[in-house]
Amino acid sequence: MSLLLRAIVAAEDAGVAADLGLRSVSGTRTAALAAAWDAGRAAGEAELLDHHRVVQAVFERVPCLPARFGSVFADEEALHARLALREADLAAQLIRLGHRCELAITCAWREPDVLARATSVPTPSGRAYLERGLTQMRGERARERRAEAIVARLLSELAIEPDSIRHRICPRPAVAVSMSALVRRDEIDGLRSRLERLGAQLGDVTTVMQGPWAPYTFAVSE
Repeated sequence: MSLLLRAIVAAEDAGVAADLGLRSVSGTRTAALAAAWDAGRAAGEAELLDHHRVVQAVFERVPCLPARFGSVFADEEALHARLALREADLAAQLIRLGHRCELAITCAWREPDVLARATSVPTPSGRAYLERGLTQMRGERARERRAEAIVARLLSELAIEPDSIRHRICPRPAVAVSMSALVRRDEIDGLRSRLERLGAQLGDVTTVMQGPWAPYTFAVSE
């Protein structure tokens, strides 16, 4: 039976595996927590959600580096070999991330379909088609500039270290900014309050904070 990697923890925290029905493969400084997995099994949304649930259960007990879903190893020997190869880096990441957690901040356009409505009229001629394309490009660029300005406000108001932030602008038509922040648990309430105040000042987007989660965006555990 293959093993599906769930998370990496410090070697002294490997005992958490038994509490969660996982198998532990220990190295010198770290341990890999894994679950039995049928390599021929189809994986869908239910399996992904279950993976997230298991990782969160680990994270609520001990600091961990979450594995991305789908890291499958043939057996304990293969997993142990991989752990040994990367142990120094994984141990350093555990020290750096410690008990920090990840928050997801999303700024969604209040009127996400404005640009679509403006450019969805019929195009009876080649000239009209070109003009429509130019209008769409200008609208998209305007939204990108606005999203960049929102990012600047977020960075200023939330006062999070730049290396603890990952963000994308306009990742989807309805979303202006998608941001991940690496924070301590004792910072969450203050960040939530500051985000709420900022959201009240931004008339063209709504702001939502989700988490705390294990630091998926900032950890590389495989």
